[in-house]
Amino acid sequence: SMLIKSGVLPEGVEVNSFEIDGNTAKIDLSEEFGVALNEARTFEAIFLGSLANTIIDYYGVEYLIFTVEGEIFETGLNVYDSPVEFFPMS
Repeated sequence: SMLIKSGVLPEGVEVNSFEIDGNTAKIDLSEEFGVALNEARTFEAIFLGSLANTIIDYYGVEYLIFTVEGEIFETGLNVYDSPVEFFPMS
């Protein structure tokens, strides 16, 4: 996928589903994304931010909702149960 080639998603991650609903993109990713996000630890926000920013920019939406294997995803730092907005990287 374009997201893996551009380095936004790690190798081995599958996009289970993707849709645009108004100003929100919804993406469901395979378990490998959850593993990678957990392993990112202190870089979790940057890791997720680069995915969110790429999709938000590319599709011209305001929010990204992501799930892992259809479920709300939780790391040691966050519960991702609400839409993600554009993440300032500077």
